[in-house]
Amino acid sequence: MESNLNQSNSIPLEYDLIFDVVDTFNKTKLGNLCIGDQQWECISGKYGKGALPKGRYKIDNCYKLKPTKGETEAYTVREFPWVATLTPQFETDRTGLLIHPDGNKEGTAGCIGISKKENDVEVYEAITNLLKSKKELILYVNS
Repeated sequence: MESNLNQSNSIPLEYDLIFDVVDTFNKTKLGNLCIGDQQWECISGKYGKGALPKGRYKIDNCYKLKPTKGETEAYTVREFPWVATLTPQFETDRTGLLIHPDGNKEGTAGCIGISKKENDVEVYEAITNLLKSKKELILYVNS
């Protein structure tokens, strides 16, 4: 998916991650999760209240979940289930927002789901490595 970021594909300094939305339809956003010069295809919405609203989000935790049948399939694609918590930095009624592998059915209830199964562990490692050097990260959803 082609990015909307500028030619150098750089993230503005005030943000650690960007959900670069490239298409929106039926309560769903498709785009790329960008960290540094890396980007991974992702989806937000399709279920519940739909896609993640535009704005700034704090990420202060990224962790593995214990695989539990009937509970963690939506957060598992390859090796293990994991989530990164998103806290909106603006007024909204949306809660329980996460970044996670897009397991089970395609789409999320407002979270950012990593679309390609070969990328899920790579994204987990990128976020956890950033959190080792910073107490919290800032994600910007651009549309």
